[in-house]
Amino acid sequence: MSQGSGTSEETKKNIRKAIKEYIWSHPGAHLREIVRELGIAIGQAQYHLSQLENNGEIVSYKIGRYRRYFPPIFTVEKALIIGFIRVSSARKLLRALMELGSGTLSELSNKAGLKPQTAAFHLKMLEEYGIVERDYKNRYRLKEKEFERVISVATSGTLDKLVSRFIEAFY
Repeated sequence: MSQGSGTSEETKKNIRKAIKEYIWSHPGAHLREIVRELGIAIGQAQYHLSQLENNGEIVSYKIGRYRRYFPPIFTVEKALIIGFIRVSSARKLLRALMELGSGTLSELSNKAGLKPQTAAFHLKMLEEYGIVERDYKNRYRLKEKEFERVISVATSGTLDKLVSRFIEAFY
């Protein structure tokens, strides 16, 4: 889907439409994923993502190291959860929290099959973003009951299927 410097308006519209459709079917996608999957240049993608966001057709949130893109129907909280679910280690920890209800770093890292350092890094991020909280005994739990429903729906299948189930369940 490459384009030269003399791009027609029709081509620009087609690229923008393809990006928008990709984001609707893959909420939480980041720039390089969009570039890779659609076969467009980074600069092109940045330009069109900016245009789509300025027009209110998509929203973006910086989640961890990446800016992730979503349809505008996503609240910040739900976008954060989907963004973290797209990260394998965070997804494993969220599933472990769902199964255990709460747990220490050691319990959660064991349940998730992660090294304690990896689990600690992701739990810290989840805590900073307000998805999990830690009590005075250093036990982690989901901060809000609503998050359980979101995570339950979102982690019950493959990543692509989770998105359609998520949208059906909440919108």
